[in-house]
Amino acid sequence: MNPEQLREKLEEPGQSFRLGTVIQEVAADARSNPEVMASLEALLQECKDPEFWRTGARWGSTLFHTIVRVGNSRSMMLLLGFARSLPEDYPFGPVDLLGNILPLYGHIMIGPAKELVRSPSAAAEAVGLQSLCQLYLDGVVHGDNAEYLQNLIESFEGDSYLSQNIVELVQTSMYRVSLEEKESIDPDDVLVELGEL
Repeated sequence: MNPEQLREKLEEPGQSFRLGTVIQEVAADARSNPEVMASLEALLQECKDPEFWRTGARWGSTLFHTIVRVGNSRSMMLLLGFARSLPEDYPFGPVDLLGNILPLYGHIMIGPAKELVRSPSAAAEAVGLQSLCQLYLDGVVHGDNAEYLQNLIESFEGDSYLSQNIVELVQTSMYRVSLEEKESIDPDDVLVELGEL
C-alpha cells in the first residue's frame, strides 16, 4: 500500500466510530508488512512543516495515533526521531499530542524522554518533560527517575507548550505520595506497642 492509498484508507472513516477500527487494522498491517510501515514514515514527513498543522491537524493526529498503535521499536524510533527534529517554534498542539502518546510505549520511554528534556529545541524539550510527567502519572517512574523528575519540575519556569498543567498535576501527586509516606504506620512500631501491653 503506497502512501496515498494509505492516507485515503485512514481518512475515509472521517470522525466516525469506524476510525478506531481502521487505525487498528493499519497498525496491524504495518507490524507485518514493511511497505505499510514505510508508507507511514513517508506520510509523517509532511507533518514536520509547522504550517501543516494549520489545516492538517486532524489528519496529523490520526497519523500519530496510527504509528503509536503499531507498538514496535521501529514505530517508537520513528516518533522519537520526529520529536528530536522539532524546530524551536513548532505548534503546541502536536507537541502536546506527542507528550501524551509517547508514554504509551511504557517504561522504555524513560531514557529517551530524559534525552529529549536535554534538547536545545524548546519543542523537543517540552515533549520530553510532558512524556516524563505522563509516565510518572501512569505509575512507571520510580526511584532515581522520580527524583530526577522532581528536581526537573522544581526548576521548571514554564514554557509556551502548556507543560505547566501536567507539571502541576505531578507536583500535586508527589506531594500526596510524600504525605501518605509520612502518615503510614510502621508495622514495627505497632509490634513494640503491642509488646508493651
